[in-house]
Amino acid sequence: MYNFVGNRLPDGKRREKMNKRVIGIVIALCLVFSCVVGSGFTATATSEAVADTGASVELAAAEANNYGLPSNIEDGNILQCFNWKLSDIKSSIQTIAQAGFTAVQTSPLQWHDGNSGWYWLYQPTAFNLGNEIGDYNALKSLCTEAHKYGVKVIVDVVANHLAGSKEGYWAGSIVNEFRNSDYFHNQGECTNYDNRHDLIYKNIGMPDLNSEHTYVQNKVVDYVNNLKSAGVDGIRWDAAKHIGLPSENCAFWQKVTNNGLYHYGEILDGPAGKSSNPTNTAVNNALIQEYVGYINVTDETFSGTITGSIRDKTVAKSKGNWNQRGVDAKNIVYWGESHDTFSNGNGWTKNLSQNVIDRSYAILGARADSQTMYLSRPSSSDYNNIYAGNKGSTHFTSKEVAAVNQFHNAMVGTPEVYTSGSGCYVICRGGGAVIVSASDSNIDVTVKNGEGIVPAGTYTDEVSGSKWTVTDSNISGRIGGTGIAVIYSKSFVPAPTQAPTQPPTQAPTQAPTQAPTQPPTQGPTAAPAVKIMIGDSDRDQMITVVDATQIQRNIVGLEAFDFYARIAADADEDGDITILDATAIQRFLVGLSTDAVNIGKNIGGSSPTTPPQPTAPPTVAPTQKPTATPTQPPTQAPTQAPTAAPTQAPTRAPSNTVILNASATCTGDEAWYAWTWGSGEGRWVRGNGSASSVSFTGLDTNVIFVRSDPGKNIDWGNGSVWNKTEDLTTQYGGTFVTSGWNDSLMEGSWT
Repeated sequence: MYNFVGNRLPDGKRREKMNKRVIGIVIALCLVFSCVVGSGFTATATSEAVADTGASVELAAAEANNYGLPSNIEDGNILQCFNWKLSDIKSSIQTIAQAGFTAVQTSPLQWHDGNSGWYWLYQPTAFNLGNEIGDYNALKSLCTEAHKYGVKVIVDVVANHLAGSKEGYWAGSIVNEFRNSDYFHNQGECTNYDNRHDLIYKNIGMPDLNSEHTYVQNKVVDYVNNLKSAGVDGIRWDAAKHIGLPSENCAFWQKVTNNGLYHYGEILDGPAGKSSNPTNTAVNNALIQEYVGYINVTDETFSGTITGSIRDKTVAKSKGNWNQRGVDAKNIVYWGESHDTFSNGNGWTKNLSQNVIDRSYAILGARADSQTMYLSRPSSSDYNNIYAGNKGSTHFTSKEVAAVNQFHNAMVGTPEVYTSGSGCYVICRGGGAVIVSASDSNIDVTVKNGEGIVPAGTYTDEVSGSKWTVTDSNISGRIGGTGIAVIYSKSFVPAPTQAPTQPPTQAPTQAPTQAPTQPPTQGPTAAPAVKIMIGDSDRDQMITVVDATQIQRNIVGLEAFDFYARIAADADEDGDITILDATAIQRFLVGLSTDAVNIGKNIGGSSPTTPPQPTAPPTVAPTQKPTATPTQPPTQAPTQAPTAAPTQAPTRAPSNTVILNASATCTGDEAWYAWTWGSGEGRWVRGNGSASSVSFTGLDTNVIFVRSDPGKNIDWGNGSVWNKTEDLTTQYGGTFVTSGWNDSLMEGSWT
């Protein structure tokens, strides 16, 4: 028996990209053009979403051989059949195709000497094929069946290490051909995960293979070629960041990816670790660009940010990680959760509801170019009761998951505008949109049509069946019980790339409904029933300083807005209620220029016949921020962001402590907390000291600093949180200095 120390899990990518479906894209673009120039266009789906019986996807018999799957793995989403036997995957292939997955990913198939605990699969004893998951013949049979339906097969490969101990001793069951110390790095245990040398040369729980050695490289190449001969289409490389690059005198990736397969690799945090000092950031950026020359890479950081935001019922400001640093989206793999985040002992998503994961998946899985992986959850969340060979959850067949996949497939080749508003994430594509609420369900929303790229018209939500209306500027409708809405024109659905060998057994019983030739005569069913004036938050048909004051009170939790008031209060029409809306109204009232050009204009239905009159509003805007007692939140947020940071830098924190200097954004009546998380669930830590030097100890790798009501117990959902920073990477021994406000967020930087 040997020790197991939390394996970091799979990564991989192809060396050469396959061409996209040029014909399908040209057809789609032609359809877009005809829709735009054709008079009276209404983007109504040509066939309604099929009925949802239970939670499964049921396709009409006439559609049984038409799944619209892209021909390239990188154009679709991936189902991780974690722990499934190959025979179970094979028997479910048609269902998987119906759910819109372009590829399935198996667990590792290499020999091991343990029991059926899932983690033994990540401690192989050889590069030979066959274990509880299946053997060569089962793999070949799976690939043959999958290809009938246009589904590709990806196999997880463990090549960074073999079974043994963190001290470097190989397991007694390792095959004889690897019983040579030259085939291992022999530099001991990795204890510094922010040191690139240690990451690629030291043991991460098992003895680290000498990836620079020609013999080791050739054995891995032989194994991959064996998988390819069985019909495998791609490889996921476990612990990829722990294997060196050509710039580090390692030819491993050049040799093992030179085979025409798709490859993606597991890159957790960054190739040089998670440290965010400028030097390490530059190294990470350079290394990730070198990796994507050979393999696609996972973006654990951004994936975790999105899932964490849904858990916390917030909308993250971040719009990416690797792609924000210059990595093309087509080289990135996302996930709502992975087998690591669920199954490892400290897995942080295992206690989250499936719906939280589904919402995160919908946001990521709808985006352009990138691939997103969906985990088939095991039946147990107990690390010791998750077994290889056991089929996992089939929730991937749910209508909300299938609709996201089918949207993603239909939108291949169309542009993307990724935005947010009204507490929702909005992914606008060239032929439709996915709208995901960060918290609520069964709500009416109006969000921005990002850059107007979604064609105007009426749509049906493929998840709930509700009707949505899209104009050149807005998207309006009702999000159902899942918190996910998927709307798009079915005319964008491409023809299947590879149909099954058998034709459909029955023709459709009814032709699809013809799209109407005239534009809709009325707005969305969920649109305001009365006319709403932009900027008129108190709904009195006048723009006054009362409206600006109400917005400030709403921001700090003293006044709630209903659906209609939120639309009116969003003066700059960016989808969020912030201090910028109040400022825009104040500038409008005194005749100063503002980017909120629609203040005072009406939207929605007819206005009331006799508008209520205001009760003597003040004639000038407030000029001073109000004070507040320690037990009450401030009655008004700052009307202007502080113009300067503190004039004196704070004292450097001890190495196990983090200091918050919030003197630029404090009022003297708040409590300071940190919401912190790493690989596990988040938790609250209260800070000690005054606003100019609040100290925190025991923080995890990620943190959000929070300004809160001292009279309430801290919690995301009870109104105690007044303001917060964005998601930050904890810099131990550092000081975070706030410098001002942006959309009610506290801005700042580490020193």
